[in-house]
Amino acid sequence: MVSAALVLGACGSNGGGGGTAAGGKGAAASGGKGATGGASAAAPTGEPIKLGMINQENTPAGSFPEIRQAAEAAVAYLNGKGGIKGRPLKLEPCITQGTPEGSAACAEKFAASKPVLVMPGVDFGSAASLPILNRAGLPYVGGVPLLPPELTAANSYTFVGGSASAFPSQAVYLAKELKVKKVNILYTDNPAGANAAKAFGADILKANGVTDVQLIPEKADAADFTAALTKTAQGKPDAIMVLFAGQGCSRVMQAKQATGVKAMMFYPGSCADEAVIKAGGAGAEGAYFNEETKLYDDVKDPEVKIYVDALAKHAPDAKKSGFSQTGFGAVMNIAALMEKSTGEITSKSMVAALAATKNTPNFMAHPYTCDRKQVPGLPAVCNAFSRIVQYKNGQIVDKLGKWINGFTGQSE
Repeated sequence: MVSAALVLGACGSNGGGGGTAAGGKGAAASGGKGATGGASAAAPTGEPIKLGMINQENTPAGSFPEIRQAAEAAVAYLNGKGGIKGRPLKLEPCITQGTPEGSAACAEKFAASKPVLVMPGVDFGSAASLPILNRAGLPYVGGVPLLPPELTAANSYTFVGGSASAFPSQAVYLAKELKVKKVNILYTDNPAGANAAKAFGADILKANGVTDVQLIPEKADAADFTAALTKTAQGKPDAIMVLFAGQGCSRVMQAKQATGVKAMMFYPGSCADEAVIKAGGAGAEGAYFNEETKLYDDVKDPEVKIYVDALAKHAPDAKKSGFSQTGFGAVMNIAALMEKSTGEITSKSMVAALAATKNTPNFMAHPYTCDRKQVPGLPAVCNAFSRIVQYKNGQIVDKLGKWINGFTGQSE
């Protein structure tokens, strides 16, 4: 689970704040009936269109009920707008504790019940579930992709890049926007951490002209990061990238305050969580994060307003976060594809619709293209763009107002 926890830190910023998203209109802003319509419509009737969902909850390894709750809120919102072509959507969640056995059991359930597709939330056991779903002809669409199977499987399609977009986007921002000369990377001391630090950090930095990069490991469960951060700050780097999650980030923030380190600090998006920032104290001030969705309290944005209002109405206990935005947005994207279809809505028709996407509106995120070519070696990723945000004076603020792709170096 340590490896999963590392990449988990890469995505799903929980930060709020101002800013207006770039990257074109999304599904809710595109008009039309059903999935994207504005006014309420007649109640949907007929056989429900079933969507399966595998999500990890109720486990110390990581519990993410807000993803399921947000997906349920999106389904309720869409059904209140007339459903899909007059038919209701139905979400069938299966809760796993992140074990291979639990994830495989969920996959076997859906192989038998035959939903149109299966949506992941977060699932550390995806290596066990994906092959079963693939044999059953079920596409695995959306979610928060963290581990290699979700990023590479033949039946996987992700609307955000997860661990594949977070650190690369930060590296490009450091090199191209801030024009830094020296960056040190503090990473989790295990094989997954070392690989991420090199492939998604150092290699991207060096490809963009930042050749002075040092990698410093530290144990994932270290209680005090003072010594590790002091070592990482040696040589006076312009910036320090932190490849940790949750409490690891807050402890690095505490160490920053204690040591007086002056380097700019870059953390994974999930570390923008209010609890992490609060625990980080004064050391959180000025911290940078990546963000794969529009800022969740920017209710001037029509997509964000739909999300916020739907959660308030249909899932008032759900946490507003990057993770829940991803769950809500995946349902909206899937519904938009179904609404545009001309024939029967099936697993095969959804795969064909996904394969045909090109710069397609992505609800609360950068447009996506599922041509299996967006990220070399990671064919499931349909969108590798992130935004860079900063915590300042109690607010999360968008630094550029545009998206950055760490693999292509493109910003828009």
